[in-house]
Amino acid sequence: MELLEYVLQQLHAELNQAKKSTEMVEIVDQGLRAWQEYKNFENSPICQEKRSHQTFGISKWPDIMVIHLKRFSFIEIKKIDKMVLFPFTLDLSKFGATTTYNLYAVVNHFGNMNFGHYIAACKHPKTAEWYKFDDHVVRKITTKDVVTKNAYILLYQNMQ
Repeated sequence: MELLEYVLQQLHAELNQAKKSTEMVEIVDQGLRAWQEYKNFENSPICQEKRSHQTFGISKWPDIMVIHLKRFSFIEIKKIDKMVLFPFTLDLSKFGATTTYNLYAVVNHFGNMNFGHYIAACKHPKTAEWYKFDDHVVRKITTKDVVTKNAYILLYQNMQ
């Protein structure tokens, strides 16, 4: 739990500091590297004395990965609307994963801190076509309509 909280804090910090669109994989990479540096106890006197070594890894990757992009800044009291370029296929092999994840849904938030509206884009599991769900209206969309600056929650499925 501490790992996820720390990585999410790093993701939020990177998203707030971005001047333009940001690649999500780069942000995840920076967050995990920062976690490794934060948890590096090897330089402590006790570890050096005992010649101990710490390793970092994730032993089991989840079947469904939910990535929540923090879109609200309570410090500045505003919505963060920077574009995050997220991939349709998420390859985490550089983090030790032996699988890839495919995007199957995106929840978008439209509005501001006081009010808003949520719209989902979901991929049909059999046809792989994307659909937009806006209250009672459902319509087919293209893949270019899936990646928006209003993306709030990303849902990926483990393809292993």
